[in-house]
Amino acid sequence: MTSPRGGNLLRLRLVRWLALIVAAAGAPLPLAGQGSLEDVPSPALRAAEDAVRDQLDEVRRQVDALLLNTSADSIEKAEAIGRLAALYHAYDLLDAAAAGYRNAERLAPSTPRWPYLLGVVYRWAGDFEAAAASLERARELPSSNPGARLAVLLQSAEVALKLGRLGEAETLAREALELGGDSPVSAAAHQVLGDVASSSDDLKAAIRHYETALGDQPQATRLHYLLGQLQRRAGNIDSARDHLRQAGQAEVSFADPWLALIYLEVAGSAALQQQGASVKAVGQLEAAVDIYRRAVENDPESPEARRDLGALLAQTGKYRESADQYRAAVRLEPDKALHRFSLALVLEQLENSGGEALVEFRRAVELEPDYQEFRRALADRLAQLSLFAEALSHFEHLLNDEPTDQEARLGRAKVRMASGDLDGALADARIVAREAERTALRAEGLGLLGEALAHKGDGPGAMNAYRKALELEPEFAGAHFGLGNLLGVAGRYPDSAASYRRALEIDPGRSAAWQGEATALALAGREAEAVSRLREGCEILADPASVPLESSLVRLLLTAQDPAVRDPDGALELADALFRRAATAQHGELLAVSLAAVGRHADAVKLLQQMLASLPAGSAPQLERHWRSLLAEWHSDGP
Repeated sequence: MTSPRGGNLLRLRLVRWLALIVAAAGAPLPLAGQGSLEDVPSPALRAAEDAVRDQLDEVRRQVDALLLNTSADSIEKAEAIGRLAALYHAYDLLDAAAAGYRNAERLAPSTPRWPYLLGVVYRWAGDFEAAAASLERARELPSSNPGARLAVLLQSAEVALKLGRLGEAETLAREALELGGDSPVSAAAHQVLGDVASSSDDLKAAIRHYETALGDQPQATRLHYLLGQLQRRAGNIDSARDHLRQAGQAEVSFADPWLALIYLEVAGSAALQQQGASVKAVGQLEAAVDIYRRAVENDPESPEARRDLGALLAQTGKYRESADQYRAAVRLEPDKALHRFSLALVLEQLENSGGEALVEFRRAVELEPDYQEFRRALADRLAQLSLFAEALSHFEHLLNDEPTDQEARLGRAKVRMASGDLDGALADARIVAREAERTALRAEGLGLLGEALAHKGDGPGAMNAYRKALELEPEFAGAHFGLGNLLGVAGRYPDSAASYRRALEIDPGRSAAWQGEATALALAGREAEAVSRLREGCEILADPASVPLESSLVRLLLTAQDPAVRDPDGALELADALFRRAATAQHGELLAVSLAAVGRHADAVKLLQQMLASLPAGSAPQLERHWRSLLAEWHSDGP
């Protein structure tokens, strides 16, 4: 079993989706005669496989019987409750798992496994203070399992990072390195040390640790992103570009024997998944795929086998094959909402999938109208497609069911903003910024508040909102971008450029931020730097995201005030390449202007006349007048 970094990534395991859907909690497990213990919630399961439901019911009965057995000692009871908690943990039923682990720890306070697993649950749930306290208790207890001791140290180090306790994180990571040597934990420990150094602005040390981690785990492609950011900050632009081109989402992982144990007894399709996961843990992804393929060959009419294979194919990037497996699962169980939802997620990764993904999202919600995650996903996709009325109806449904759902409120605020309802967006954003429990969500609310205030012309209010958002989340790229816009409008061009660059250090994929920074630099008289940044952005961004930057670069090379920067020949070469890739009116005009700038007036006139002739009658009168004025200018300037 590997343990990926980060609370959200830890919960990306497919057990939850592959085995069950959780509904409202049922009656808690009674702990008769155990006054010092708390009741364990009994989650009700909807659409769970029979094997999973039967297994959980049976284990609960065994635990209840043991607790009533007066001859059983506390260690036996702790093991029984811990086993039940581990099953809940494996199936992602975190509230029930936490209650079970707390009881196991009370019954066997000298066993480090229970506070450790409780700390992991707290971490997955985002309660880092509680996670830190539980993990500290686990560290204080002796363990005869060196691998488990290493996992405790690394989990503790990563939680300390989340809490901003850099010295503690460094100490724990170095202790893990000393204990584990060159074992597989090395990459995880070095990434923690790299994170600490980066947060302390020690770029050389951070780069050294990340490079060591990448050497140990070359499949951890997110390290390329971190190295790209650091190399850019260090001024090593070529190295930064190389790393950013290789960047991905795969995180560093480390072996975690206690966490692996929780999956040994999972039932139904989850057991098959675990078999594949065991192979996958050592990097043999294709071998894991083979295991799932054999399961489908043995039982092609098993929707669970089809679903499991589809999940792993998606994890390995084989989205088309994955979609085929999920379609087969849908055929076998057409009323199973989870199959349709999973199919929709995979279809989104395919080009030219048309509206099939949206159809499946809608069908999943129709089949499970009370399941919030399906409805939330549908609402988000509808908003992305500018189907605002339908998206708004789903966000309203979520809020009617749960008025304190600040994530749904933020979604509604974004839809209101996009559809022009600024007052409604402001009202929702203020509530999210004030009442959301998660810091990141409050920061998003403040960011949207800033955007809405900016649209209403309240620059100072918008700037204040963005700055408050950054106090909560310094790595909030959207707030840095919004601040860059406001500073540019206020004429503070160097500050504007700095804000845009900060946004790009966090999210280099923002085409508008590259353009914003270049514009601010040019207005600040730093035209050569603006050209350099536009060229860098064009290299990093893939077509079509790079096209606006290339257009801006052509204009800047044509209009630069600095003779050393102005380059009509370079502009013509770029404009010609743009027009060949996409013969749009904008690109045609850029090419014509570039031709005129190098003295080829006849060619410029010919091209623009052809474009005028191709305009439909009566369309774009302003564009037609503009082009005719250019023709008149070139006729008068030409030979």
